[in-house]
Amino acid sequence: MKRLHESSQEKLLERKEKGIPGNDSFEVPAIRRPDHPMVFKG
Repeated sequence: MKRLHESSQEKLLERKEKGIPGNDSFEVPAIRRPDHPMVFKG
């Protein structure tokens, strides 16, 4: 579970930067939290 979480974070960063739609499971929580997108976008 921990490995998946870390992997999802790295993939989310790449997908968000490239603009590629990722898994809803991972994108929903990231978009719902205002902290996540800010941290990902850096």
